[in-house]
Amino acid sequence: MKNLRIKRAGLGFIVLTLFMLELSGQDYELVWSEEFDGTSLNTNIWQYEVNGDGGGNNELQYYTDRPVNLEVKDGILNIIARKEQYLGKEYTSARINTRGKLNIKYGKIQARMKMPYGQGLWPAFWMLGSSFESKGWPDCGEIDIMEMVGGDGKDNTIYSTLHWGPWVDGGHPNYGQSYTLPSGIFADDFHIIETEWNNNFVKTYCDGTLFYTIDISGQGLEAFHDLFFLIVNLAVGGNWPGSPDGTTVFPQYFQIDYIRLYQTPDMLLVHTPEEVKSDPSAVIYPNPFSDTMTIISQKPMDQIEILDSTGRICSVYSGLNSVKHRIRTDGLVEGMYILKIKYEGMDFETVKIVK
Repeated sequence: MKNLRIKRAGLGFIVLTLFMLELSGQDYELVWSEEFDGTSLNTNIWQYEVNGDGGGNNELQYYTDRPVNLEVKDGILNIIARKEQYLGKEYTSARINTRGKLNIKYGKIQARMKMPYGQGLWPAFWMLGSSFESKGWPDCGEIDIMEMVGGDGKDNTIYSTLHWGPWVDGGHPNYGQSYTLPSGIFADDFHIIETEWNNNFVKTYCDGTLFYTIDISGQGLEAFHDLFFLIVNLAVGGNWPGSPDGTTVFPQYFQIDYIRLYQTPDMLLVHTPEEVKSDPSAVIYPNPFSDTMTIISQKPMDQIEILDSTGRICSVYSGLNSVKHRIRTDGLVEGMYILKIKYEGMDFETVKIVK
């Protein structure tokens, strides 16, 4: 059973420039969450990687988008590794990412997950720098929030690691640490894995126990002050875990109950420059999970309008002359909306406002 349920009310996604959500209360506030409450993968946020390339690590699986390799059921994301002949490979599994849809800079990233077990299994929850295409790996940076390589005496240990560039003489800078359960293995039950990331450090916790810290404020670590996207996958075989053997049982399940992002008001949430070609600095703010939303601008706002997809005005907040105003979203039915903000005689119109 999940230890926290969030009612999904309010607007799902808002693209804004020069505006931000007000995050009040404690230093960290929940700003985005994937609860896997539906019956299929939310492709507004996630996309499948379909290939048999081996992940750059000589992995043995073919990643597919088939339900037999990934299913969302009873509030759980199940990534399923199978032993089967498929397009020249002996194993299948799934890998998904948020590239170009949800790009993060800083925050507390938390997931509740249950691992597979056995020789050759390699579940991972990680992030890759959004500059991957332009800079390549490892110069783009990689944040491995959690990896586990299965097998006898290894199913009780997870790793958190950072990788960065440059690549020199067949190697690159990296730093990692591990955490071993006091008893049992990670396949016995769900565990909460959490990474805290800001402009000074990256720290990783397992069930509240800090086991990894790295200072990223120094020279050469600039990659970790840029945007990153999330990746979840279950690999089979590869350079690190080695191949499955006669003791490995299939199918194997990598289960994720939720993924949640917490941030402070001064943290940049997410960018999607691909979505707003006219303004590469546009920012997309996920649902704050409430029936109201506070908009803060750098210039005094005169008026805020919410329009439906046909252009009909649903709500108007006028005579504001303020840099901050709270709007209500609970009266809107499901659908796509436009948020229009007027200030100093100019209009700014957002896109893809979805409830």
